[in-house]
Amino acid sequence: MKKIIILWLALVGTHALWAQPQKGDLTIGGRVATQWSWQDSPNQFFTIEPRFGGFITPHFLLEGNATYEFIDYRWTGDTSLRFNFLTGASATYYPLSGRWSPLINGQVSVGVSRSISEPEFSVNPYFNYAVGLGGVFWLQPRLGLEAMVQGEFRQYGYSIAPRLGMRYLWRREKG
Repeated sequence: MKKIIILWLALVGTHALWAQPQKGDLTIGGRVATQWSWQDSPNQFFTIEPRFGGFITPHFLLEGNATYEFIDYRWTGDTSLRFNFLTGASATYYPLSGRWSPLINGQVSVGVSRSISEPEFSVNPYFNYAVGLGGVFWLQPRLGLEAMVQGEFRQYGYSIAPRLGMRYLWRREKG
């Protein structure tokens, strides 16, 4: 019994040492996603999203991001291929500190959408917002792996996106 208590205390103690962000700590990271949209017909998306931000409290992160999306409508009978480039901001709340934490994320993005398969070259303004639930698991004290399911609401429909990402945390020196 004594060994079990010591093991439990060691696990809880190491959990408390992992990635406890402080106000002013900065992060850099990114996410990739593949997603499916259910508007009038299913479509396939692939997304790459680099991110940079800072903690304004130990549990609340504000970030800026650049999103690059490729959308393929061809397998639904349409002939359209699109590239979207968006910039935006997101807010993420981590209710727990330690080796792992659930997260709640909200994001707003604006940008342009460009068709590459239509006979006429077209570039259109683009807007979306998203809400996601997931978690972060800190592989090392400053390197975390994020997984999230995000619902995106676009000007022409909505999609559900499983997203995976990495996050590096670095501490700003107090001076």
